[in-house]
Amino acid sequence: MGRIVPINTLLLAKNEQKFNKIEKVLNQDRILLTIGESSPFEDTFCKLSVDYGDRVLLIHDLNQHNRMKDMSVTRNLKGGSFIGIPINFSTGEIYGTICGLDVQNVQFEEEHVELFTTMASLLSYVLDLDRVNREVEELSAPAVPLTKYIAVLPIIGDISEKRADIIIKSTLKQSSDRHLQYLILDLSGIIRMNKEVMHHLLQLVKMLEIIGVTLILTGSFKNMREIWFKAICWRMEF
Repeated sequence: MGRIVPINTLLLAKNEQKFNKIEKVLNQDRILLTIGESSPFEDTFCKLSVDYGDRVLLIHDLNQHNRMKDMSVTRNLKGGSFIGIPINFSTGEIYGTICGLDVQNVQFEEEHVELFTTMASLLSYVLDLDRVNREVEELSAPAVPLTKYIAVLPIIGDISEKRADIIIKSTLKQSSDRHLQYLILDLSGIIRMNKEVMHHLLQLVKMLEIIGVTLILTGSFKNMREIWFKAICWRMEF
C-alpha cells in the first residue's frame, strides 16, 4: 500500500471502546504517528471514518472539511489529507480502521479507493479466521460437569506450548465460573508424555490449588505410572 498510495502515513487502528489505539503504522518521510499511541476515540479521524460507514472516506483538504477543520488533530497537522475505511468482523462488530494521513494535500485516485476497500475486506476475513481458530482451540479443552461441584476434563492429542497455555487458562476460568471443588483430568488421550507436558500439568495443579480446586488425574495404568514417576523425578530436579 505504501508503494501505491502517495501518502506519508498508513496506519491500522483498533477501536478499544472509548480509545483508538495504533496497532501498525508506516511513516514514509515524516513521523506523524507511532505504534501504541492511543487517543480518545471521539477526537480521531477514525471515528469519522466509522461514522461514514463501510465506504472509503476521502478528505483531500482537512482545512476545508466542516467537521475536521476544527479538530485538534487538524490543528496539530496544520492541514493535509485523509483516507480511511472501517474494518469489521462478519458479525458487524467494528474492529478498527485502516487509514492514510498526510500533512500535504493528496490527490486520491480510484485505484487508491479500490486498494483500501480490498484491504479492509482482507483484514476482516483474517480477523474472522483468527477468532474462529481461537474459539476452536478453547473448545478443545471443555470441562464436562458430572455433579454440581465435580467435572472431568479429557486431554486428547499432543500438547504444544500454545495449547498448554489455552488449556490452563480455559480450565482455570471454567473451574472458577462453575465453583468446582474437584476436577478430574483424564490423560488417556495424550500422545506424548515428556518433560514439557509434565511441567504444564504441574503448573495447572498449583494454579488449581490456589483457587481451591483439587485435581484428580486419571488414565491408563502405564500412562499414569509414567506420569507419577516423571513428576517425582522432575520435582526433585526443581
